[in-house]
Amino acid sequence: MRKTLLVMSIIGLTLVGASVAMAQTEEGTEPPFGGVGGGIVEVLDDLVSDGTLTQDQADAVVDALEERRAEFRAEREAVREAMQEAWSDDVLTEDELASLPERAAERIGPDGPLADYWDDGQLTRDELDEAHAGLGAFHRGHHRGGVGPFGADS
Repeated sequence: MRKTLLVMSIIGLTLVGASVAMAQTEEGTEPPFGGVGGGIVEVLDDLVSDGTLTQDQADAVVDALEERRAEFRAEREAVREAMQEAWSDDVLTEDELASLPERAAERIGPDGPLADYWDDGQLTRDELDEAHAGLGAFHRGHHRGGVGPFGADS
């Protein structure tokens, strides 16, 4: 029973970690630790060698990771295309926002962190750049113990 729980935990953590690593990896580049899933193949090989997993189980994990990587790439491409279309005139309207994938719309929509910029029913590229610049200043000040855009305590 304990061995089964250990194996399932390892597989679950492996899938989550690999999915995150793959999502952050640009198409055509190697993951941070090399190979499929950032070195996970080597980990799985070790687990097969010590009898924790069968080769079929390890292959199933690799196949699932490769499938998820393809899904992430397709999702990322769809978001990129939708964003390019919506921002083609450097102004994002509420109607255009509604056409974006939910995840993207939540981040830049009137109910999110950029709510103050939506008072006129649209978000301009300049407003988005201003918000990003302010966020960068906040992070620089916050992480260095300096003053962010929200004052000395930010």
